[in-house]
Amino acid sequence: MEWKTTVQEAPLIVPEGTYNAVLTSIEQENTEVRPLVKIGFTIIEGTYEGQNVFGLCSGIINSMSKLGNWMKIMKGDIPPAGEEVKASDLIGTECRIIVTHTKKKNGSIFANVDEVLSPSPQNDVPF
Repeated sequence: MEWKTTVQEAPLIVPEGTYNAVLTSIEQENTEVRPLVKIGFTIIEGTYEGQNVFGLCSGIINSMSKLGNWMKIMKGDIPPAGEEVKASDLIGTECRIIVTHTKKKNGSIFANVDEVLSPSPQNDVPF
């Protein structure tokens, strides 16, 4: 039987910039090097409202980790060492995200969450 498929629209690439968003998903991603956490955000206002953008980081939460810094910004603090954190503790949290683009060797472009900021610019703390 001859192979066939239907041509589809290319996915929308969210432009680089800062967006108001809500954290909507956290999933374990297994890579060749180490396990990562894929964190999904949905843009909640503006031209790209409803678009999903993802960020990758290690699943380690401490004061020096990317995920620890994101959690501190979104929740105000990092739980004490030894305390369990579940996806449900973070899902639904509003924040602002900085989206940047990554270009693969094949030329395809991906929008990535590079940084998480507090929902209000007045609360931003430089790191």
